[in-house]
Amino acid sequence: MIWELAKEKDEAILKFVRHVETERQDRDRSVADSRKTLTVRLHFAENEFFSEKVLSLKVIYKPDSNDEDEVESLEGTNISWADETKDPTKKKIKKKQKHKKTNETRTIVKTVEAESIFNVFTSIVALKEYNDDDEEENDLRDKIQMI
Repeated sequence: MIWELAKEKDEAILKFVRHVETERQDRDRSVADSRKTLTVRLHFAENEFFSEKVLSLKVIYKPDSNDEDEVESLEGTNISWADETKDPTKKKIKKKQKHKKTNETRTIVKTVEAESIFNVFTSIVALKEYNDDDEEENDLRDKIQMI
């Protein structure tokens, strides 16, 4: 499931995984508004990448959906990266900009999101209605569908 999202740069961090545990809770139909959930916990040895010992991801499914496995939201651990160079979810790109009037060129460094298994730990609420033109909403839908 989520292991398919692992990239080469994630491997150095995943070497510190010591235990993986899952917990599944089926919907209790006798309780109003009960939801099916799946929780995955990754237990880590001490490492230089982040301070948390356990990263968890809770997948909450929609209660009254025709599709039994339609995701409503994701609740993940907020990861405290040791520093920005250790964070595989971000990458820096350099762009050259040219001033139209003076023709001077300058280099701008921009931080953008990078593909990483650790992106799944970002808490996300599924979007009910969305606009196909909104790139941010499309990215969120893609993340939810990967799970």
